[in-house]
Amino acid sequence: MTPDSRDHGRLDDELFCQQFELRTLAGVVAEGRLERWVPGFSPAAVERDHFTRYRWACRYVRGLTVLDVACGAGGGSRILADEGGAALVVGCDLDRDAARYATLRHGHPAVRRSVADAAALPLRARFDVVVSFETVEHLRDAEAFLRAARAVLVPGGTFLVSSPIAAVAEDRAPANPHHVTEWGFEAFRALIGQHFRVDEVWLQTVEVPSPSLGARLRRLAARVAGSPPPPAPVPRLEPWDPVRLPAHRVGLAVTGFQVLLTRAPER
Repeated sequence: MTPDSRDHGRLDDELFCQQFELRTLAGVVAEGRLERWVPGFSPAAVERDHFTRYRWACRYVRGLTVLDVACGAGGGSRILADEGGAALVVGCDLDRDAARYATLRHGHPAVRRSVADAAALPLRARFDVVVSFETVEHLRDAEAFLRAARAVLVPGGTFLVSSPIAAVAEDRAPANPHHVTEWGFEAFRALIGQHFRVDEVWLQTVEVPSPSLGARLRRLAARVAGSPPPPAPVPRLEPWDPVRLPAHRVGLAVTGFQVLLTRAPER
């Protein structure tokens, strides 16, 4: 390869990345949100939520092989390798453009990329850890995905999974148009528990605002006076305390995500 062809290739790669980022920004402007996390180009709340989950996952991956399912633009895979110290991270995503972008913008010596459907993972490989954040609610066949995730784990391997908490047991018409199904707190654990042993339950939640008349009047008065809106509550990621927050109150008193640490069967 000549110097001129290398320069041309780098220019093509940079133009591709910039176009990918512009599409991300356009989606944020058009929809007010974006389902895929593109570090540096996503709404602040999306950035914060994803960074928090991946940094939580770092405590479970040091020196291990990791499959990051639906890795998107690749920021999370890089965190697992760079901050988590994983020996190898394979980031897989169905979107070829996202995989290319991840390689170009978030490359790391310990990270590899693969184009694969979540329900058809690279079954010839085996991993110590599978990470699946905000994936299962997008899938029409959640059971197929969970079977595939179990198949690529070594016996006793770790499956880290998260999903939004619905206010009902199973919501098949969620408000988010990108989601196929959202599960209530107990229903999601029951779904995952059919395939894995649930060892730890964490909540990344904010309290549901009070619907009281006084609270509504205060918000209305602030808007009329032109005052800036109050800062959005910051989700906390912490172990679930069933004494402080009984299971039947999750999804009603708080909203957000549940994050599970689970294990594959030993054989």
